[in-house]
Amino acid sequence: MSSIIIRLATKHDIESLLRMPPYSRGCIVFPFEEDILVAERDGDVVGVISVGHRDTNYVSGEWKDSYEHCLNAVLKKVSSCWISKLYVLPEHRFQGIGTTLVKRAVRFLKERGFTEAYASIYIKNEFRETSRRIFEGNGFDEIGSCICRLSQGYCRGTLLRCTLRSSDGEG
Repeated sequence: MSSIIIRLATKHDIESLLRMPPYSRGCIVFPFEEDILVAERDGDVVGVISVGHRDTNYVSGEWKDSYEHCLNAVLKKVSSCWISKLYVLPEHRFQGIGTTLVKRAVRFLKERGFTEAYASIYIKNEFRETSRRIFEGNGFDEIGSCICRLSQGYCRGTLLRCTLRSSDGEG
């Protein structure tokens, strides 16, 4: 099996990005709204992850249905770098590509001087436990439940945070 190359997506990757599910491809109009890293094997895009800055709301610990009635009182806000939209095409899963994408995204942020990053795993993601293991294996710890308001209610997920340290151990 040939090796994986991780690189920034370009406008030439738009057709490949269209094969990804909507939550993974972000805005496919170039220039992209976020930095998108792609995993490429033999010239084909087989995985994707995005890195960007955004604000999100979260509650500490696990989501409780009782929060729905007092969200404004319990919500906290975080504004920081995010690693999100991790996706690997089904025929390329369980080959270390997701781990490689997360490692490269962390390095990407470190190289730009960031000291922390967040990630969220959507509660309905059927691979959420695999995603959690990948992120936790790369230094992320669960800190709560992220909450995004949608027109039809709330999108919930697990919120993770990682302190980014340089290779010499300094933050």
